[in-house]
Amino acid sequence: MDGPFSGERRQLQRRPGDTIGPLLVDVTSGDRSFAASAFDISVQGIGLLADVRFEPGTRVTIRPAREALAAFAVAGEIRHSQSRPEGKWLIGCRLTRNLTMDDILALG
Repeated sequence: MDGPFSGERRQLQRRPGDTIGPLLVDVTSGDRSFAASAFDISVQGIGLLADVRFEPGTRVTIRPAREALAAFAVAGEIRHSQSRPEGKWLIGCRLTRNLTMDDILALG
């Protein structure tokens, strides 16, 4: 396949995450949380921008940072962390279940 996305391995299209509000990511194996923003999102995964890096295989729970929406959460697993030029990390997270449109709206 030729074109700008010829190296893409994903089977589902990702959308920019700029419509999703600030997020909190809780590490399942400990009491650590970190702030993140959504870089992109699909029904099976989310790309997060954060100040911290995590190892692939780390299990996390992602939830909205705003208190009014904090009751919603979705579990996932870190698949990769890549450093970005601006000093942030792009963290790829595979979700444990497919998101619905209501889930995406609940993320903010």
